[in-house]
Amino acid sequence: MGLVLALVLLSIAAIQAQASSIVADTAMAPDGPLAAAAYATTGGGIITGTVSTPDANPIPPGTVVRLYEPGSWDVKGWASVSAGKPSFSIGPVPNGLYVLKAIPPAGSPYTQSEPKTVSVFNANVYAGELWLTFPQVVGTVLDPTGTTPTQAEVRVYAGSGMVVQVTEAPTGTFKVGGLPVGNYALQAFPLTDDPYWKSDRVPITITSGTLVLSTTLTLNPADLWGWTKDSTGAPVPDATVVAVRLGSAGSFFRADRSSPSGFWAIGGLPHGDYRLTAHPSWRQAWLIPPAPITVTVPTGVSNPYTLTFHTPPKVVTGTVQTNTGDPVSHAQVVAHRVNRSGRAMALTGADGKYTLNLAPGLWALTVRPISITTPSHWVYPQPPQLVAFPPNTISETKRLDFEVLTADARVTGTVEMPDGSTPPFTVTVVLHSDEGVGVQGVISPTDGSFDIAVPNGDYLVWVRPEDPRFMGPVVPPVHVPPSSTVSVGTLTLLARDALITGTVTDESGAAVEGIPVVAWRAGAPGGARTHTNADGQYQLPVAAG
Repeated sequence: MGLVLALVLLSIAAIQAQASSIVADTAMAPDGPLAAAAYATTGGGIITGTVSTPDANPIPPGTVVRLYEPGSWDVKGWASVSAGKPSFSIGPVPNGLYVLKAIPPAGSPYTQSEPKTVSVFNANVYAGELWLTFPQVVGTVLDPTGTTPTQAEVRVYAGSGMVVQVTEAPTGTFKVGGLPVGNYALQAFPLTDDPYWKSDRVPITITSGTLVLSTTLTLNPADLWGWTKDSTGAPVPDATVVAVRLGSAGSFFRADRSSPSGFWAIGGLPHGDYRLTAHPSWRQAWLIPPAPITVTVPTGVSNPYTLTFHTPPKVVTGTVQTNTGDPVSHAQVVAHRVNRSGRAMALTGADGKYTLNLAPGLWALTVRPISITTPSHWVYPQPPQLVAFPPNTISETKRLDFEVLTADARVTGTVEMPDGSTPPFTVTVVLHSDEGVGVQGVISPTDGSFDIAVPNGDYLVWVRPEDPRFMGPVVPPVHVPPSSTVSVGTLTLLARDALITGTVTDESGAAVEGIPVVAWRAGAPGGARTHTNADGQYQLPVAAG
């Protein structure tokens, strides 16, 4: 399909007029957070707002605002609020639809706010106020005997079966609030290392008014339980344990994830025979899973079952040293499996030597410094090294050594705002050479200065402000001689005070939605990117030039 691209560079006056319309469309709010919403951003925006309590009392310490995508409980961003700081700012985040919730700490008199949906499209958004709520439901989670309160997580399901709220009962008691009128169900999930299984779902109905419901959730007993450990007896956390009913062709199964201490428990199993398997988490995917075992429910005295993972007989050893021949202690050697999930890490000793136990497969290894690495200032300029082990249980050892470049020089300078003041946000200065050496540092929040240790050489300098309303200046390449300190002077951020706008159409003149549009500066990093909207239109905020 042929595309016709129309670009218009607006004057500063036109920008200011257009910015006013952006504010009116995206932030119908009083002053304050509006200042942040008055600027379009590159491919997303910053979400701001405030949190309030229903009785005008101070916000409890520990209250947070979390950002989710609709239908997901993965946190995409969060911010803390308090009595002295009721406002929040999250982002910048990519364009998209999001859900905001204010969540008080356990033990406060309040419950979560009602969810608020916000849409981000190339502009900062003021979400308004998130109101904490009074409890609509209070309850207790009991152990399977029905007598003892126990620690648990409580999930709230809408009538569709989707989870709409999650809260904890750290002492067995819980509160739920911020639910629109409607029908729901509550279910408790155990958080202790006890042979408990999730409770049955208990239906509730939320009506208008101030009536507070009271309920009890009783955990069910587990049918199978035990521990996941390695060959040394140490716990294997986050392992997935699965019980599959034999003869069901895999269609009936129950699963649990092991706790930090390696405990797992599975319930809800009809009487019969099951195949019990365990799989390590992706962080420990190099471990060899235990052989499946067949168990019968009810088990009688067979519980607990200990599922033992084994260390694979594939080993990588080597040394990390500097280009001057000095060993590097406490360097972190990281291996990522290329052909499937898996990661392993090891620290070098005082002699720079390391040992990694890996599973069969193709692995990519690299090395990086951490806070306790000695010497601390160096870079590894090479791509990850590959090592492959065949899929068998034969013991095998391979050697990979790493040579790192000592940072024997420094690059200094200062970053300032267009008005000469110190940036009130994070600014990262990145140095990159043609040899693959990349080093970065963050400016001082006090005076905007930076001091970055680098190996000697020639570098490109990139300035990356966190605030999407600004972009870094074009900085000439810098030559850094051995054992020297080179100043790049004062670097002034550029305001994105101009817009590139336009429309994307096809050969027939119809608008095309979702087309990526990118603007970049010739010979310098930094630019803008976005996607066309339903009318085929786009806006790219850039620095004039």
